[in-house]
Amino acid sequence: MPSWRRGSKNNQTAVIFPGQGSEKLGWARILEPGTRERLFREVDEVLSKDPRFCSRLKYLLTLDPDKLPEKRKIALQAELNDTRFAQMALWIVSCGWWDEFKQRTERVPSYLMGLSAGEYAALYAARVLGFKGGTL
Repeated sequence: MPSWRRGSKNNQTAVIFPGQGSEKLGWARILEPGTRERLFREVDEVLSKDPRFCSRLKYLLTLDPDKLPEKRKIALQAELNDTRFAQMALWIVSCGWWDEFKQRTERVPSYLMGLSAGEYAALYAARVLGFKGGTL
């Protein structure tokens, strides 16, 4: 999950978006249902030629891992860790988190940073890249 830190000098704030390896089963459940539905709808539009991928990604990001047997949880986490799912998971959750963060606060970060694939979410937060552009 992205985090923000406030420095002591001039009360500056930095938001750091995570990179690949941070994705977790059920991760999109941290987002408000409306945010989650909107983002998944946009992903479906962009990736309409691969509905099975979209459906599987939604499943991995919205399931409740606490209700799974340990072996199943390990297998599904390994599937989510595959780059084709992991990077899209990071994108969806980071952009959703950013949208909700902006709605909850008037704080404007001094710095936006991303680790590896998280750099794209930082570009989204800086309004350099739109959500649909990052799903391509």
